[in-house]
Amino acid sequence: MVVFFAGISLMLYSIQVKRLQTLSGTDIVFLLDVSHSMDAQDYHINKSDLSRLDVAKQLIQKFVETHPNNRYGLTIFASDSNDILPITVDKGLFNRMLESVASTSFLQK
Repeated sequence: MVVFFAGISLMLYSIQVKRLQTLSGTDIVFLLDVSHSMDAQDYHINKSDLSRLDVAKQLIQKFVETHPNNRYGLTIFASDSNDILPITVDKGLFNRMLESVASTSFLQK
């Protein structure tokens, strides 16, 4: 019986170690320019014009999707900077905050 519990304990320990290893990642804060120059629609993708800001947001979202073990934060800037989201593991919240960013998100002087 002791051997049985020892075996269970070792199995649970190895599962926890694997889980911790898969959760390790890098802390990344994205700095996103929201100045009016980012409104320029100089990207032509799939027969539609996209702004620089839209393309940057799409690239950030793709990066986050393909690197799920990292933690992410978001800071926007124009003439000054503003922390939108501190580093988090909540990818849903990060994506919602990123989607809400627009060139009018930050009042410029």
